[in-house]
Amino acid sequence: MSTWTVFQQMLIMIIIIIIGYCVHKKGFIGEEGAKNMSFLVLNITNPAFVISSAFSEDVTVTHDEIIFALVLTVVFYIVLTAFGHVLPYILGAKKGDRVSYTMLCIYSNVGFIGIPVVSAVLGGNALMYVTVFNIIYTLLFYSHGYMCMLKGVRKAHYKLSVKSFINIGTVAAIIAIIIFWFDIKLPAFVEDTVTYIGRATTFMAMIVLGISFAKLPIKKLLCNVRIYIMEAVRFVVFPIAITLIMKTLIDNEIAVYTVALMAAMPAGNSPLMLATRYDLNTDTMSSGILVSTVLSVITVTLTMLVI
Repeated sequence: MSTWTVFQQMLIMIIIIIIGYCVHKKGFIGEEGAKNMSFLVLNITNPAFVISSAFSEDVTVTHDEIIFALVLTVVFYIVLTAFGHVLPYILGAKKGDRVSYTMLCIYSNVGFIGIPVVSAVLGGNALMYVTVFNIIYTLLFYSHGYMCMLKGVRKAHYKLSVKSFINIGTVAAIIAIIIFWFDIKLPAFVEDTVTYIGRATTFMAMIVLGISFAKLPIKKLLCNVRIYIMEAVRFVVFPIAITLIMKTLIDNEIAVYTVALMAAMPAGNSPLMLATRYDLNTDTMSSGILVSTVLSVITVTLTMLVI
């Protein structure tokens, strides 16, 4: 495990977040601009990012390996989702903050930070697992994540149906699965176009995050005790526990360490962008993302040292 690689990736994210913070403070991008950027990320660049992750020519895998990765990732997210719904009650979170804690727990930064970190640390052999992780993450966020967060936005009861799961995010995830499974080779200009659009995701997502931080007092962001407790439980104890369990059940080092890194990634900001888009309260989410991102250099390294 390269501490320096993790440090560099976190530093890059923090620098972009600071840029977002500054451009908002200087008045270059206002709240309406942040909402528009959130829309672009959620509906255009991130779906392209997911699809482009299936274009790698450096990874050759069998269908059995893909199925294994899918099963492993689905089981991981079933456990994590259950844990994410219990954790707010363990923390004694207020009713209005429970969804925020659930989102912080379940939807970590497996894409924007996870992909470059895992690729640098574990190499191309881990790319298949990272791709599957991001596909399942996308399916879950654009269905379960939307359902949980938008319940409070809609006046009528949110009715779960097949239509609820059909949106640009889930469609992109399904396209990625099809490309990966059948090893489809698209024309170079198509792949390049999708890849270029997807590459904008990390920058724009971090800018939106910085803008969200700029709207809140730093003291308020950093002084939420529950956030630090959640940070220790979710981003240190949970990854270590689930990795030690996997080591006794799975004889595949790359798979185990990929899951370990994915589990240790800091809280992601897709839920924050969705909250920004629909004018929801972002205080708790912003605090959690800031603290987990800044401390991830320590927490990820500590997790890998222990396991």
